[in-house]
Amino acid sequence: VDETNSLGSLYPHLAKEWDFEKNAPLTPGDVAPNYAKSVFWKCSNGHPFSGTPNTRLSMNSRCPICSGRLPEKNNSLIEQYPNLATRVIRVVPPSNSSKCKTTLDQLKVGSHVKIAVECDKCKGKSYRRLHKYF
Repeated sequence: VDETNSLGSLYPHLAKEWDFEKNAPLTPGDVAPNYAKSVFWKCSNGHPFSGTPNTRLSMNSRCPICSGRLPEKNNSLIEQYPNLATRVIRVVPPSNSSKCKTTLDQLKVGSHVKIAVECDKCKGKSYRRLHKYF
């Protein structure tokens, strides 16, 4: 990699989001745009996140909070609806997966993810998409 074909020279808009502190001593000038190892980024709003330069370019991925894929503290289920959050038994994995890595603090109000909730009255389980509660 040299000055003419580095991530920093070819994609300065991504280089602006490079987290120099967490990636040190690596810089945008040291990696190619197709670099496939995960690095740290910090968006213009200060949200830290990680991802590969290759994915950011090929999928045009942005900050997961600014793009609405993850909640900020003030719009998470736990912050806005703590009573409902305490009744959530689990987040149901997608049909094509046996495990779900999503945690309650990552659930955004209005999300279409399916959750299992304990009923207040009968203590049984209810399965619904989160956005149907609102």
